[in-house]
Amino acid sequence: MLARKYLLTLFVAVASLVAAPAWAQDELELSLDSADEAAAPADEAEDEEADAKKKKKKAKKKSKKAKEDESAEESPVAAALKELKTLQGRPNLKADFYVYMCSASFCRYCGECMPVAVSESKKMKRGNVEFILISGEGSEAAAKKYLKGYRAKCPVVLMDELKGAKFQNLPGSSAAIGLPAAAIVSKEGKVLASGIGAANVKNLLSDWKKITEKAREEAEQAAE
Repeated sequence: MLARKYLLTLFVAVASLVAAPAWAQDELELSLDSADEAAAPADEAEDEEADAKKKKKKAKKKSKKAKEDESAEESPVAAALKELKTLQGRPNLKADFYVYMCSASFCRYCGECMPVAVSESKKMKRGNVEFILISGEGSEAAAKKYLKGYRAKCPVVLMDELKGAKFQNLPGSSAAIGLPAAAIVSKEGKVLASGIGAANVKNLLSDWKKITEKAREEAEQAAE
C-alpha cells in the first residue's frame, strides 16, 4: 500500500517537474529526495513485519511438531491397554497415572469398595488419572451386569484378558491381584501404592490424589 502511494506521488512529481520552471524544479527535486527518505523507513518497517510473521509461523509449526512427537510416544501402560480388549469404552491412553482395582460380584468385600471406586473414579479423570476395573466375572455380560448395579462408567478389563497368574501383560497390575485389591501406578508401570482387603482398598482409593501429587512433585524435582 505504501509502495503504491509512493509511485503515485513520484509520477505526479515527475510530471510537474517537466512542466515547471527552473526555480520550481529545484524545489520539486528536493521534495522527491524527501519522499525517498520517508519511503525508505516505511519499506524497512514492512520488511521487518513480514520477517516477524515468518518467524512466528515457523515457531508455531515447530511447536506443533514437538507436541505431535511427544504424543506419538506411548507409555508402557498405554501401549499395553491398547492391545487389551476393554468394556465400556477405551481408557485414557494419555493419563499420567492409572488406578487398577480387582473386583467381582461373588466377592462380598468387593461390594464395600465399589461405591468408593465409582465416586473417586469421576474425580480421577479431572486429575488425568484413569481408573481401570479388573473384573473377576466369567463373561462380558456378567461384568456389565455387575457394573450396571453400581452405575460404574469406568473402562473394564476381564481377568481372562490378563495373561498368566501375575497379569504380566499389564505393567504394575500384578500389585492388584486379590479380591478386592487395588494399585496406583505411573504411566511407566511403577507401583506407587497398593492394598489388599476392603479397608486398605478404600483407603488407597480415597488417597489417590495425595499419592499422585507426591509422585508428580518427585518427578519435577528429579528433572531439575
